[in-house]
Amino acid sequence: MLARVRDLPTVDRYVLEGEIGRGGFGAVYRARHAVLDRKVALKVLHPQRQGSGSVLQRFLREAKAVAQLGSPHIVQVLDADMTPDGRAFIAMELLEGEDLAARLARTGRLPTHRAVRLGREVLAGLIVAHAHGIVHRDLKPGNVFLARDARGNETAKILDFGISKVRTEDPGEELTRTGTMLGTPHYMAPEQFTASRSVDARADLYSLGTLLYEALSGRFPYDADTLERLIAVKLSEPPAPLAHAAPDVSHAIADVVMRALADDPARRYQSAREMDDALAELESTMSMPGVVLGRTPSVGPSPSASRGIGATTPMAKPGRSRAVTIVLGIALVLLMFGFAMLALTIAGVWFAGRELDAWRQDTAAAPLVEPGPVPVAPPPRAPEAIAPEPIAPVAPASADVVGVRVVATAMGMADPSALSALAERARPALARCRTASPYREELTFVVMTGGALHDGQRAVAMPSATRDCVVDALVGAGPVSPMPGIARFLVTLDAS
Repeated sequence: MLARVRDLPTVDRYVLEGEIGRGGFGAVYRARHAVLDRKVALKVLHPQRQGSGSVLQRFLREAKAVAQLGSPHIVQVLDADMTPDGRAFIAMELLEGEDLAARLARTGRLPTHRAVRLGREVLAGLIVAHAHGIVHRDLKPGNVFLARDARGNETAKILDFGISKVRTEDPGEELTRTGTMLGTPHYMAPEQFTASRSVDARADLYSLGTLLYEALSGRFPYDADTLERLIAVKLSEPPAPLAHAAPDVSHAIADVVMRALADDPARRYQSAREMDDALAELESTMSMPGVVLGRTPSVGPSPSASRGIGATTPMAKPGRSRAVTIVLGIALVLLMFGFAMLALTIAGVWFAGRELDAWRQDTAAAPLVEPGPVPVAPPPRAPEAIAPEPIAPVAPASADVVGVRVVATAMGMADPSALSALAERARPALARCRTASPYREELTFVVMTGGALHDGQRAVAMPSATRDCVVDALVGAGPVSPMPGIARFLVTLDAS
C-alpha cells in the first residue's frame, strides 16, 4: 500500500511525482528522495506479482546484479528494498531523453553511422554485464534509452534486467523458470523458444542484431502476423538478408548484422567484444562530409563517449593550393565525361539509323502470311480445398469435474490427441481456478522438444491470478508428445 506525505503518494522514503511507464511485472515512476531531494526513477513491483516468490527473487536480484556493473551504458541502480507492507522497489538514475523504440517510431530508420555507434555503445554495456555472468535476454528498442545530457549529447544505456539470467556460484541458484518464454518474440534468439535454460550471452548478440537490422532498414528480419507464425519461421527459415531490406547499407555492415542473426549460436560472434571489434573496424573507415568517426574504447568512459551517439569532429581545412588543384581536377573530369557522352550519343544515332534501314528492307521483302487460329487455353482447374487444422474437443465434464470446458488445437508437429489427453488431465486442477466470475480465454503455448509447455503469451498478457492458475494447471499436466509445435487451449470456467 502507498503511504501519503503532503498529499503525494510515497513508497518508503521516495515521493512519487508521476508515472513514466508500466509493464507486465511493474510500473516505473518519476520520484524524489524525501530526505536528499534527489530525482530518481522508481520501479515498483505489481501487487499481483508479489505472491510469486520467483518473480520477487528475480526482481531484487536484478537490483543487486546491476548495481555491481558500473558501466556508463547501463542504467545505474541507486537503491532497492521492500516496504514494511511487503512492496518491492528499485530506485534508478532518472534519465532525460527517449528510448530507441520512440525514436524509431518517429524517424523510421537511423543513419548508418548512428546505428553503428549505437551498436557499439550497447555492446560496451553487454561486455560488462556478460563479464559478471548476466545475460539480459530481453534486449529491444524499448530497453535501450538514448539519454540526453544538458548539452544535448546522447548516450545509449541498457534498461530493464528484470528477466535477466544471473550466473551464481551455485548453479542451482541461477534464476530461470522452466516452462516460461522470457523475452519479446521478435528480438528473441531461436534457442530461447526451445532451450531457455541453456541460453547464454550469444542470445543477447542475436537480439542486438535484430535491433540493428530494424534501425538500419525500418523492418524486422522476419515477416509474420501471428506469434505462432513468427516462432515457426524463426525455427525453420533464415532471416531476410539486410542487403535486400536496406540496399543503401554497405555489404560490410550487413555482413556483421547477418552474422549476429545466425540461427546457430556457434555461427554468431562468440562474445560481445568480438562483435564490437568488427563494428569498430568498420566505424574507423566511415566518414561523412565534415565528420570523422573515430574508434571508441569498448569499456569505460572516453572523450568521444561523453559526447554521445554520433559525436562529430571537424575536418582540417585544406590549404589554398590544394583547393585549386582539387577544383581543376574536378573540371578536367567533367570535361572528359562530356566528350565521352557526346561520342556515345553520335554512335548510338548512327547504329539506330542502320537498324532502321535494315528493318524497312526486310519488311518490304517479306511475304504476307494469313494469321492462323488462336489456340484457346483450357480453363484453369479450381484449387483443391485445404482441410482446416483438426480441433480435438475434450470429452464433456464428468460428475466430479463440473464447470470446466477445454478445447485443444494443435499446430505444427504437435500431437492433437496428446494435447486433448493433457487437457483432460488438467481438468481437476482447472476446477480449482474457478472464482466468483466466469472466465474464458484462449492460451497459446510453445511445445518444446521433450514435450514441455512454454507460455507464449506471458510477455504480453495482463497480470491475472486466474490466468496464472490456468497456465500452471495446464503446464503441470504435461509433458505432451516430444514433437515441437504450437498448442492452443480454449478454456472456459463457469462462475463458482
